[in-house]
Amino acid sequence: MRVLGIDIGGSGSRLALRESSTEPRDEREGSATRITAAGAAVDAVALAALRTAAEAWPTQIREVSAIGIGASGLGTLVTDHAKLLTRLRDEARTLGFTASSTAEPTVVMAIDAVTAHLGALNGASGAIVALGTGAIAIGGDGRARWHRVDGWGHLLGDRGSGAEIGMQGLRAALRAFDGID
Repeated sequence: MRVLGIDIGGSGSRLALRESSTEPRDEREGSATRITAAGAAVDAVALAALRTAAEAWPTQIREVSAIGIGASGLGTLVTDHAKLLTRLRDEARTLGFTASSTAEPTVVMAIDAVTAHLGALNGASGAIVALGTGAIAIGGDGRARWHRVDGWGHLLGDRGSGAEIGMQGLRAALRAFDGID
């Protein structure tokens, strides 16, 4: 059973193909998501990632039974999740992803904090903090209780993120240049 994992973030994306948890991953890199007036460009990056996978692993994609996508901005900046899933399934079919001669792979997507939690804790209770271009913490009991802190994007939050630290540095430099600090 081959699985394709796609991680989409603000500073880039990664694709990993694996047959089992003991097999080493084969990885590729992809582009970063962008934020536009229409929302996050997660759809374009995810579709491009499927194309990259098809080019990188042309024979292996015929054995992919599941495609999992974790993306920053997915929860708050993508307006129509069902439409995006349909587009991803259609593109996977067009590119030749098949779990068998009669079945298409399952395609699932979630915000990157959820996929990080699943990857780190394998569905068990606990908490993770994901720090990169953005920042979010998520924790739960592994069943029904969940709590999220931050992850609101660089304009409203993401405390401790690379974007926030960079902006603080730029603001300090501008204040110093203006002679007010």
